[in-house]
Amino acid sequence: MPSLSPVVGQGESPSLRARSFQGMSGPPPDEWWEGYFRYFGATGQPDVLDSRRRARILVIACHGAMALMTVSATLRVATGRTPPATYWIAVAVTWAAMAVGPFVLKHTRSIAKAAILPIAATATSLPLTSAGAGGLDAPVLAILPSVPLVAAFFVGARGAKALTFVLIAEVGAIAIAFQTGALTANQPPPAVVKATLYASFLVVTTFIAMAYDHERRTVEHRLRTMAHQLYESSIRDPLTNVNNRRYFAERLEREMAFSARHGTPTSVLILDADHFKQINDTRGHSAGDRVLIDLASILVSRVRTEDLVARYGGEEFVVLLRNTDCDGARVVAERLRSAIASHGFEYGGERFTVTVSVSCAASQGGRSGEELLVAADECLYRAKNAGRNRVETCRAAPARERLAATLA
Repeated sequence: MPSLSPVVGQGESPSLRARSFQGMSGPPPDEWWEGYFRYFGATGQPDVLDSRRRARILVIACHGAMALMTVSATLRVATGRTPPATYWIAVAVTWAAMAVGPFVLKHTRSIAKAAILPIAATATSLPLTSAGAGGLDAPVLAILPSVPLVAAFFVGARGAKALTFVLIAEVGAIAIAFQTGALTANQPPPAVVKATLYASFLVVTTFIAMAYDHERRTVEHRLRTMAHQLYESSIRDPLTNVNNRRYFAERLEREMAFSARHGTPTSVLILDADHFKQINDTRGHSAGDRVLIDLASILVSRVRTEDLVARYGGEEFVVLLRNTDCDGARVVAERLRSAIASHGFEYGGERFTVTVSVSCAASQGGRSGEELLVAADECLYRAKNAGRNRVETCRAAPARERLAATLA
């Protein structure tokens, strides 16, 4: 049977972990724990169990409570105290409920169903045992505040609220019974019993607090992951996985502001696939999508990390080049055009070539992103009219310079 050890130290192989325990009798500790949890069905798939971690916590909590009740009852007998029959009945019922809980989990694969019986038995037995263990001053009542916490952890907020009302009603009824004399408290328990019960309360509350903290951090991590995924989906093109036009416009304005502040050049390339409609008409839209994906991959692989590639619309892509003047942008544009023209596109077992027309526009402060795009767009029309599969370069003139040239 293969090892199912879920926890292995970083850089430590399961086989090495197992070999370190070869001198011991029985399986390695990790495998023993895994077999223990697997027996009670606490290793199921996430879609079957609400939470694998909560299932394991439930199994440990039930068996730990059984051990604690056994120790407490043994201490009472050893110290010569004889609690009333209600105490032993409550302990026996709770012990049985704790024993049944893991088996319910094993057969139903539901944490809520497995936890409801042990929690309900505990909530009922704790107030009853207080009647035979010192009355309302019994240390067993110190454990009561942790019961709704446990219920909320395993069965949800509604179950915790219902259980809280039940506990309030039970404690109130016992208080009235003691006040009217219907119940009388036995001798207060010895110090060792008190210490055991108080220690168990601290352990339970600390354990639940740690579990809640873990759940909180898990939820926060999932929320951050979801927020990041939503943000990525809002700025990326779903087909090519490069940035979309919206993000490009925002980034362009920031780059133009940076260029104006520091006096550095900024360039924009616009690439348009030549005769792209023919590809869709003759080979199908799926072939066109494959071409767009390959074009994006080529562009991303041949620009710097600080540069930006985005799908501008349809078969058009834009490349934002930081700290690159007109001559440098033309070199980059020619390199991209050549790489695309020499690339062998393939779809449906057929290979074909695709070319692009590229325009360059550069600016060095004093110009807006819109002016830079207008200049690049005008160059692209010139590249198309000049025969396609070529690079056209122009420098974006500021609006005030174009206005002066028009008036002249």
